[in-house]
Amino acid sequence: MVYNLKPFAKNNDTLEIQISVEVTRDQSLLSLHYHIQDPTHQILISKSSTVPARKKGLWKTTCFEAFWKTPISAAYWELNFSANLDWNIYSFEKYRYPQEQEESRYKQLKMEKKSNNGLDFSLQLDLGKCQLQEQILNLGLACVLQHKNNNKSYWALEHVSEKPDFHTANSFKIII
Repeated sequence: MVYNLKPFAKNNDTLEIQISVEVTRDQSLLSLHYHIQDPTHQILISKSSTVPARKKGLWKTTCFEAFWKTPISAAYWELNFSANLDWNIYSFEKYRYPQEQEESRYKQLKMEKKSNNGLDFSLQLDLGKCQLQEQILNLGLACVLQHKNNNKSYWALEHVSEKPDFHTANSFKIII
């Protein structure tokens, strides 16, 4: 299924940009394909890392995000991956209350970056690493775009707060 992200605030930076995300799930494998139409080339995209690595603070520049949880729990996960293919994954016991992550669980995600009629970023995540392979999940999709004028725009399926906040569980609208 393909979903369209909306900017938190429509302005000159977001006027011409369109973002869609194709989501597929095959048992424990979650696949996300972000496609960005940027006809005026406003988005700042860093060069790909030679070796993509787990890093903090990816949201400070162009970054793609996914959040997922089971419908019956306050606990959730957050995945960030940058345009240069660096990544990080976090688990939260409840709203913005992070837990320690075991680094070895997520040694590598399958990711790719390509450009054809826009910008395309894809990744695959094994939900079995979170012990969620057989569970129904609520999924939220988002991204932060850094523009060449140094402004940022915040995109999500739905913005449910007065400020951009991708962690709000009632914005996890997709059931997979």
